[in-house]
Amino acid sequence: MSDLDEYRRAQRSLRRVFDGLTATLCPDCEDPCCRVPARVAALDVMIALAGGWNRETVDADPVVMALDQASYALKPGEEAAALPCPFLKADGCVFPGDLRPLECSAYVCKYMLAAMDARQRAHVRRLVADMRRAHGRIFSTFEARLRRRSRESKDIA
Repeated sequence: MSDLDEYRRAQRSLRRVFDGLTATLCPDCEDPCCRVPARVAALDVMIALAGGWNRETVDADPVVMALDQASYALKPGEEAAALPCPFLKADGCVFPGDLRPLECSAYVCKYMLAAMDARQRAHVRRLVADMRRAHGRIFSTFEARLRRRSRESKDIA
């Protein structure tokens, strides 16, 4: 099984736990987590695109959108913090359920934790750890390919 397949499998398993909770808890949440700055990294966008995500679900280049979100995180007190995540639309997150950004998928708010029993919390911790390991391997592969390309372009020059 590829690292991307493992990542998707962990995400699907997490979604099965989270979907019922988010359907109940998120619509009336007083402290929503899907806000600017978003937890979306450029690598998350690239993973989703590699997995077949249709980027037409967003109005701009999703990599640029993710980089914009990262810049908000560097500006404390930015007024944009009151805005919803740009990847969140009226019918939910635009990312496929098994290709959501790592930090979005790994985040478990206090309300979700309170709604889960000890067995569910332990199961979620295992799934998040599985997902983080697969994501780390994807990142390592991506990083190695970038280094290789950089060396190759230096050799050509």
